[in-house]
Amino acid sequence: MANIFSENILWSIGSIIILFGILAAHRLASYRDKKNRADNAADKFRNTIYTNLKGIYPKTASYLPIEEKDRITQKSINPINSAGDEFNHCILSSSRGSFIKALEDYCESARNTYWDKDMVFERFRESMATPDELSPGEKFSKRVEHLLSFATKKKLGVSNENLDQHIKNFRLHMANYRNPFNFRRFIWHLAKRWVFSCAKDFESV
Repeated sequence: MANIFSENILWSIGSIIILFGILAAHRLASYRDKKNRADNAADKFRNTIYTNLKGIYPKTASYLPIEEKDRITQKSINPINSAGDEFNHCILSSSRGSFIKALEDYCESARNTYWDKDMVFERFRESMATPDELSPGEKFSKRVEHLLSFATKKKLGVSNENLDQHIKNFRLHMANYRNPFNFRRFIWHLAKRWVFSCAKDFESV
């Protein structure tokens, strides 16, 4: 009887190690794949912004004629808006609403920014503007900076913080199932988590 009980315990321990190894390997591979896709999407989004606003952002080229600045700003709307729609899927769900609003604000600002008004503002800033008032060009740059802030690790849907949270959750579950008689229950819990994880990853492809 003691041998049977001991064998059951060993079988349970072996099963949990195997199942956890499978689950951990699957989650790690899935995490790395999602992280690479998110990093690539963030790089593509940043490059789209810098490429389409060359001569305007991060610094406005003084040699560009006003008509060319207006043309660059207006022409940037469609490619940046399209890149934003694609990049939106890689942002944390809690930040997507803010990103969509920031993208809309950028497009609106690009449509209504005229660099002749910026030149007049800068020329008569001391006499026309209040101390904290921004020029049209400065307001436009703020919109661009806000968009770029979403292409950071803190705003992406996968990060080191997410991986740390998975580890904390596992440790918590391990603490709840320290009793050897609850190993089967823990194995069943791991199996359900694995199936759920596979289904979720399949939906996100």
